[in-house]
Order: sequence, then structure tokens, then C-alpha cells
Amino acid sequence: MTLVQALGPLLGLPCLALLLYGVYREQKGLRYVCKPLCSAAFILTALLAAPPATTHAWAYAGLGLSLLGDVFLLGEDRRALGAGIAAFLAAHLCYLVWVLPTVEWAALPLWTGLLSLPFLAGGAWIVHASWPRLGALKAPGIVYFLALSTLSWAALAAWLGQDPSSVPAALRGIGLTLFFASDLAVARQRVVSPGFVNRAWGLPAYYAAQHLLALSLAG
Repeated sequence: MTLVQALGPLLGLPCLALLLYGVYREQKGLRYVCKPLCSAAFILTALLAAPPATTHAWAYAGLGLSLLGDVFLLGEDRRALGAGIAAFLAAHLCYLVWVLPTVEWAALPLWTGLLSLPFLAGGAWIVHASWPRLGALKAPGIVYFLALSTLSWAALAAWLGQDPSSVPAALRGIGLTLFFASDLAVARQRVVSPGFVNRAWGLPAYYAAQHLLALSLAG
């Protein structure tokens, strides 16, 4: 990563610190300002890593939809949750179209199949815990976590089982694993046990994930 490419993460760090402070102090105004700025920072990281091009179209679409989802989830009602799920589901589908062609399925060792188990278990736990409160969002919720579990496992398997020396593969594998972890924090915050601790680790994991995915475009 060059100094120029590091500009996005460096600008995102103070925004993230202020966002966490705003969440902790329950200052909505600070959250409404800092969260979109944090998300704009990973778009900047992508732009500095690799200018928009046809080969990066799906990655940029995923990043843009993620920013939109972040804005929607500033709301706290069911309507905002539905819009946020829809935006992030679309983002994950874009990431799937981007990542899956990079996986050489026939070359993956059998043991990489075991890597899917934590993702499937985590997704099942979230759906089970969320089920009573999802209402009409049950079907989108299931599709969402199936897509995210598949995506995270595929990226991690492609890195560890196929090309462990590849920096872009490592960034995608680690990034999407962190993305999955951050969604566990979101689900716990929304439907299981609300508290600042969820956001204290969930938000850094989420923004680190997006910056890593953006940086992988440089490869």
C-alpha cells in the first residue's frame, strides 16, 4: 500500500473515532455526520487504489451500495432496517459476482470446506435470534445471510486454499471475514442484546473490512 493509497484509511480513522464517541454519548447529530464520512472514506480508498473501470464495476457497486446501506441504517425503525438489509443484500450480491470468478473451485483442497462451518453457524444463529422480530423481512434476512456466508467462505477459501501468497486474495479473505463479524455485531445490537460494546468492535471491523476490499483492487 502506497502513501497515497493510505489516505482513505487515514482520513477514515478520525471519522470512526468521532462516530464511536457519538454512539457512546448518544449524540445523533454526530452520528449522522460521521457515519457517511466514514463510508465515503472507503470509497476514496477504492478510487486511489484503482480508478473505476469495467473490471472493477461490481466491486464499486458493492462499495456504493454499502454506503447507501450505512445511511439507511442511521434510522432505527423497521422501515430503515428493511432498506438497510435491501441495500446490503444488493451489495453482497455484487461482491459475489466480483469474488466468485476468482475462485478456482476444482483447485480448492477438501479441507477448505470446513471453513464454511463457522460462517453457516453464525448466519444460522443470527437468523434464529432475529426470527421473532423480522416479520416480513424473514425471507430477505435468510437470503442475506446465505449470501454473506457463501461470500465470506469463498473469499477465505480462495486465499488459504488456493493462493495464500496473493495479497489481493488475502485482503478479500480477511476483509470479508471481518465483514461477516461486523454483521454479527449489527444483529446482536438490533435484535439480541443492544449495547455500546456491539458497536465498539462491530464498527471498526466493518470499516476495516471495506477498506481492505477497496485496497484489494490495487492488485
